[in-house]
Amino acid sequence: MGEGAMSRRKTGRGPLSRRGFLGASAWGVSLALFAPAMPSRASTLSPGAAAATADGATVVLTPDSTAAVFVGQGTARFTVQAAADSVQWTVRDIWGEIVGSGPAAVSGGQARLALPVQNPGYYSLRVTALTGTTAVGSAQTSFAIVTSYRAPADSPFGANTHLQPPSMVPLMSTLGISWARTDLTWELIEPPPLAGWSPEVYQANATVALDPAVGHTGKASVKIVNQSPIQANYFATVAQQITVQPNTTYTLSAWVKGEGVAAQALQFTLEDDWSSRIDAPSGTFDWTEVSFQHTTGSESTFTFRLLCSDVTQAGWMDDVTITAAGSDTNLVVNPGFELGLAQGYTFDTFNPYLDALGRAGINPLPILDYANAKYDGGQTPYDDAGRTAFANYATAVMQHWRGLFRAVEVYNEYNAGWFTTGPASADPGYYAKLLAATYPAVKKVDPQVTVVGGVTYGTALDWLTSVFEAGGMSNLDAISNHPYTGAPESGTPIDVGEEQVTALIEQYNGGKPKPVWISELGWSLQDELTTAGYLVRGLILGLAGGVEKFFWYDLVGDQNFGLLDQAGDDYRPRPAFAAYANAIRLLTGARSSGGGQLGTSGIRSYRFAGAGSNDVAAAWTTNARDSVAVATARPVTLVDVTGTPTVLTPYAGHVHLTLTGAPVYLLAPGLAESTDLVAADGSIDVSAPALAYTSDATVTLTYVLDNTGGTQPAALTYTTAGTPTSVTAGAGKKVEVTAAISPAALEPGVNTLITTVRNGAAVIGRLVSSIVVVDVPAGAVATIGKVDWTDAEFALAPGGYAQYSAQFPNDVRFTAGTDNPATAWSYIHPGPDDGWAGSQAHTFTVTLPLPSVPNSDLQLVVFLLDTHNTDPGTVAVALNGGAATTVSLPAGGGTGYAAGDAFTSGDQPSQFSVPLPATQLAAGNNTITITKTSGSWMVYDAVGVYRA
Repeated sequence: MGEGAMSRRKTGRGPLSRRGFLGASAWGVSLALFAPAMPSRASTLSPGAAAATADGATVVLTPDSTAAVFVGQGTARFTVQAAADSVQWTVRDIWGEIVGSGPAAVSGGQARLALPVQNPGYYSLRVTALTGTTAVGSAQTSFAIVTSYRAPADSPFGANTHLQPPSMVPLMSTLGISWARTDLTWELIEPPPLAGWSPEVYQANATVALDPAVGHTGKASVKIVNQSPIQANYFATVAQQITVQPNTTYTLSAWVKGEGVAAQALQFTLEDDWSSRIDAPSGTFDWTEVSFQHTTGSESTFTFRLLCSDVTQAGWMDDVTITAAGSDTNLVVNPGFELGLAQGYTFDTFNPYLDALGRAGINPLPILDYANAKYDGGQTPYDDAGRTAFANYATAVMQHWRGLFRAVEVYNEYNAGWFTTGPASADPGYYAKLLAATYPAVKKVDPQVTVVGGVTYGTALDWLTSVFEAGGMSNLDAISNHPYTGAPESGTPIDVGEEQVTALIEQYNGGKPKPVWISELGWSLQDELTTAGYLVRGLILGLAGGVEKFFWYDLVGDQNFGLLDQAGDDYRPRPAFAAYANAIRLLTGARSSGGGQLGTSGIRSYRFAGAGSNDVAAAWTTNARDSVAVATARPVTLVDVTGTPTVLTPYAGHVHLTLTGAPVYLLAPGLAESTDLVAADGSIDVSAPALAYTSDATVTLTYVLDNTGGTQPAALTYTTAGTPTSVTAGAGKKVEVTAAISPAALEPGVNTLITTVRNGAAVIGRLVSSIVVVDVPAGAVATIGKVDWTDAEFALAPGGYAQYSAQFPNDVRFTAGTDNPATAWSYIHPGPDDGWAGSQAHTFTVTLPLPSVPNSDLQLVVFLLDTHNTDPGTVAVALNGGAATTVSLPAGGGTGYAAGDAFTSGDQPSQFSVPLPATQLAAGNNTITITKTSGSWMVYDAVGVYRA
């Protein structure tokens, strides 16, 4: 998927905002983000290498390996920079359990950490700097440990990588992929005059062109001439879309020169609506640098644009740079416009990366894609001349990299329409003609290369049918698709969809198959453990559906799709990185031997004949959790989704598991033929309360041991968070035993608890439960609603947002202790970007009666069930008409406008607090206003005033 499709892959947006996104500043005061169902505590960590505390002390964590990915046990090492006497470090696994902790001395401002982590998996590291015994700073980061691995020359597994620096290729080898999909964009191989840039003239008497004789540096620049005086919708622009990271500051710079430039005729903008502009000089001036900064919100792209809207005899731009904070990498393609001077074909843009892939033994999967301004007016090739030019470009690519490519793809998501324009846009007949021109061109250079066609968004059966009926089948060797879906099993499950593609191919290919590839699949989710689970589920369903190759989208960042997070030039692994590395190691060379859904339940299990001595079984559930028993007469090794192993010994012919949406693997000889391997079974189980608070004294778990079918007493030990509990059930008896764990073992947000069950010293079960912990302060003064991860107690809930204006024409006015939240407090608080509520700022006013002035400060705590996922915006809170405190909200799940329960939906709870100083409070009625000052809606869980 090229960068142009990023906005089309956003999830859970909902119908409520009239704009795609707004730029947002950094998060506000005392803001905490809670992840939804099934993340680890580690999954909410920032990918950055440093964190600063309120007192200004900074702790920087630098891993010894690229992107904090370590190979083999005992290799996780970090350097800590801190102005402190010592540091205290803690490592947690993906489930939040502490796997190591300890002190380290600081000498010369540095400490070295050699973390005693033995098992593969995904981990979080938190380091607190101490001066004496006082904490003066802290930082946290993620890291992954993988086993040493060398991918075979042609494994099933690859990744979409875009164009990476060659230095990233060793990390790709560490991951274990043997294929790297990347664009070989036509315009960058056969550059038009303004390669990489999009010129546009609308109504104005203007031109935008390459000037090969004038440059700030080098020999070229872009030149704009405009003879039209300023008037509405008369303009000329030159622009480039830039892929960016959220919540990151970028520095933008361009050199401009002008002759006869009217005042404010030349302006720079990054806004989609051009609402915010930076002026270039006016009049006649020599080369001048214009530089400014922009901090992204949740957006994944912005468009850098030079706009000319008034008379300009001549305006030139050259040497454009856009860099992220902490990075020297210029994100601009063709920043100096020299690429447009190239004659014929040039390969300089791609040579370093493709050469590095070749040296590493990783197969490039190049995408021959998109249009060229030299042909067909810059539209998707639609006539013979345009298609011939595209075929010539394919020939040039194949000749230049002769012998490097084992496969090429023809175009990308042609059927979707967002990468095609003009008469041929999304048309299957025109795509068949493009295949007919390209296929023989590729084969003439190298007959052994696999030409991959289709490359559809979704499985697109009807569209493929039209391509095949137009003759496309004879001009491709394999068919690829991108089966994006809500969940791997939703709608048409991925395995079923791929089987349908195979059947269609055989229908149009004389009953003979052709290979089917998934050359792109990914999910953009806030919940990173769910993303890791979806990766494995999508991969296994693809293999079960007969797919020959699988490519994850994608390697780095890109609106939560990536295996790696990026901040400047710093990378950190996401759980999906460890999950993919683990899947590659377990499933490469294995052969699918059956499996599927267990009856009408959500339980799924799939079996693979292993390439070595062990077979592999993978299992998960689409429900929140399911207890199962696995029939086995011998020990099996359970490997969790990111690679951590546990050996399970059978007890009465079974081992016991809890399945969640994060798949687990079982390794043992003979599993491939065990058709009744997994069965629903709750005889050995654990349950936890749905919700707890940091102020609770204990959290009570319930252990189940059902021995009703047994003829002998059963005695097992259940251990959670390091606390063992003995559970005994007599023959024919079922018991439930409660056990208390301390909230100190938990953290705010979703906690995944692993319970190990032992029969003596042998581990016979691995159980999973989860509990949400919410940080509710002690000393409540007044509350509105209950902190329970639902909005059921509020007016209009759930989903009645459309009635807001009718029920609350003057917005919410609520007196604490008197009014009923069920009628007087709306579950949803609209923002200025919500047309359904009048496209204006809305203020909720709380009257807070106090019998006297408190002798200490108070605080307002707002517990949110969800916020808009791309347009969360800001909130301003004011006390008694005083100065407002502005809080920038985190992007949520985007589902809360309709889904009133965060336990079972994609809602993303969060909370923020604002101080209420005692000096500004009065005896009697006090007024607190909560105003949604920008962005779209937020949904309430509860609101409270507490002692600070």
